[in-house]
Amino acid sequence: MNRGECEVGRWHILIGKSLTATSIIIILLSIYNNNRRALSINQLLIHTHHQSICFAGVLIFVISVLYTTDFVEIRSHTNMVKAVAVLSSSEGVSGTIFFNQEAEGAPTTVTGDLSGLKPGPHGFHVHALGDTTNGCMSTGPHYNPHGKEHGAPDDEVRHAGDLGNVTVGEDGTAKFTIVDKQIPLIGAQSIVGRAVVVHADADDLGKGGHELSKSTGNAGGRVACGIIGLQG
Repeated sequence: MNRGECEVGRWHILIGKSLTATSIIIILLSIYNNNRRALSINQLLIHTHHQSICFAGVLIFVISVLYTTDFVEIRSHTNMVKAVAVLSSSEGVSGTIFFNQEAEGAPTTVTGDLSGLKPGPHGFHVHALGDTTNGCMSTGPHYNPHGKEHGAPDDEVRHAGDLGNVTVGEDGTAKFTIVDKQIPLIGAQSIVGRAVVVHADADDLGKGGHELSKSTGNAGGRVACGIIGLQG
């Protein structure tokens, strides 16, 4: 039995079972073409005896490369998620809110553009239900999967949907960006399919001493809302 000898990267393996070098090259090229991956091999030194090559070493190498590229490819194609909510109301308030999460576990970036609001701060929250059949009242309470009291975005104790306030200028418009870790677009606690709501008044962030401070931030009525949907 011929004994093949090969060095793959830093591996140096001797084994009796062997294949021809040409066969291995064909296999590697086939894998590359079929999977359309940029297979990068910095160093593949093959030493053969009677045109033999160690099968096990190269097989392990190929499997490891495929596993790594599969992992990277899956993450890169499935982890970035975008969503959008188009807000409207019978009170003339409108806007568009965009959500973007780069990867699982990363914070979600929220960018918004609102108009038709009175100047000043307005409570801005993610609500539990993506239901607007009865206007914004159908969206349910603040999204609160952990069963906590209402608070500020930076508080440890808060609803996941507590995004604080957005500030509206004298012209009735607001442009804002919020970065938050508790409103993922990916995973079991995704906010996709839920609703975003703008309130009539400022959110007191749970610190106003009002009977509603620890549940709604005493932010007043719901003046605009929209369902959060996936964006292509």
